Amino acid sequence: MPKASVTQGSNKFLSGVLLLTFSTVVVKIIGLIYKIPMLSLLGGQGMGYFNSAYEIYALVCALSTTGLPVAMSVIISSSDEKRRGRVFYISFSLFLVMGLVFSIGMLLLSGKLSLLLKNPRAVLSIMAISPAAVFSCLTGVYRGYFQGQSKMLPISLSQIIEALGKLVLGIIFAYAEKLRGGSIVSVAAAGIFGVTISTALGFLFLLVYKIISDKKGKIIEKGASGGEKILRELLFLAFPITLSSLVVSLTRVVDMAMILRRLQYIGYSCDSANYLYGSYTTMCLPLFALSPALVSAIALPLIPSLSENISNNNRAGQKKYISDALSLTFFIAIPVSIGMCLFSGEILSLLFASQNGAEDIMSAPLKILSLSVALSCMVTLTNAVLQSYRMVYIPIMSMGMGCLIKLVLSYILIGIPKINILGAPISTLICDFIICAINLYFMKKALGKRLNIFKILSKPLICAIVSVGGAYGVMKFLTPHIANSRLLTILCIAIAGVSYLLLAGKEILKIKN
Repeated sequence: MPKASVTQGSNKFLSGVLLLTFSTVVVKIIGLIYKIPMLSLLGGQGMGYFNSAYEIYALVCALSTTGLPVAMSVIISSSDEKRRGRVFYISFSLFLVMGLVFSIGMLLLSGKLSLLLKNPRAVLSIMAISPAAVFSCLTGVYRGYFQGQSKMLPISLSQIIEALGKLVLGIIFAYAEKLRGGSIVSVAAAGIFGVTISTALGFLFLLVYKIISDKKGKIIEKGASGGEKILRELLFLAFPITLSSLVVSLTRVVDMAMILRRLQYIGYSCDSANYLYGSYTTMCLPLFALSPALVSAIALPLIPSLSENISNNNRAGQKKYISDALSLTFFIAIPVSIGMCLFSGEILSLLFASQNGAEDIMSAPLKILSLSVALSCMVTLTNAVLQSYRMVYIPIMSMGMGCLIKLVLSYILIGIPKINILGAPISTLICDFIICAINLYFMKKALGKRLNIFKILSKPLICAIVSVGGAYGVMKFLTPHIANSRLLTILCIAIAGVSYLLLAGKEILKIKN
């Protein structure tokens, strides 16, 4: 591939990254805004019911938003327009049936699922979110279709629509139910029903966008021809990718049940265990998941771009895409990891000041989770690279090993009274380290070229240490002189952000060249 073509493709990749990064930041900000009033409405106990149902739904999302969309993007990136329509048609038909099965299954088995999680009062929340499964499956098909063509705008807009719908409708439904005098169980169910409606809105937007952008309706016209071959190819790629994601989601569900069970085993009541679990999943995990979500904005455009260079056997292009993606990942993950570790208590107090001390209890778990931020981001990126090389069974192996060790460690550590809830973030840290180490080994082997990870890491690490460490020093110096701790936290975070952009901005701009 000529150098100009590589540069043009790289610019398109970076444009997609910037667009998805912007939408992801917006979505995450909306998500944090959503969590604060929802936590006030439900409290730690109600959020336990809410999050129990949401984890079941997340297990379904693992099937609809990972394997098939990635497989579609890999195939579509090297297909002509006619074949793209056939791929879409087959995928839509497959996941319509699958989504209906999931939705009906969640509805009918809601009672048994809540008992399995040892959270029987979450049954109404599981029922309320069950219809979202079919919309999530169909949304995944559309996003995979657009991703394969490197069209990130509709994906970004649909994510923002979903997030806004979840924020507005979820709070309105929960608040209305609370005004009506509903119990905490029904208020939690009303809040999570907003997720169902927002998922439907995201799907409807993509449906309309596709109809408008494809006036000839090629997704339906003779879409089934050659379907058997396309279906085999889709399943060959999608099955292992979905399985690896399913392992993680299933581990989260089991981990959730384990946290509740092990906390009760060491003497916590059901409500106290649910309070700790609800606080951990509402306060710590969303902050921890922010950076990996941003890195997914790098991974999504990377897959079709890297796949195209792999199909053309362009080693130089492959190395450039991977190096650029690694650099962007480190520039996002490292400052967040260091900042979250140093400012964990201050951040939680800033966001969740009215939670009767829960923010103080969650400071230590968040500090431990922050150490895993960069590793979790690397897992997201390396999985995308391996999937682009069609080494789709490596992530299954690495994530399976990591998650198995996580479950064992969670069981042991949470069952130790002095450790209790801290066992969850400790096991997450070790799990991500194992997955990352295995993925990096096979990624470098697939590339076949020397890739100096530590050299790529050094610049963002130095910039982060100087900027975030400096801001932390300012906070320690000013704490005796400024009584308003929330104002001081905002000031120091702003100092860290601005100084990091000044130090790292020039290096980030170099990635494009």
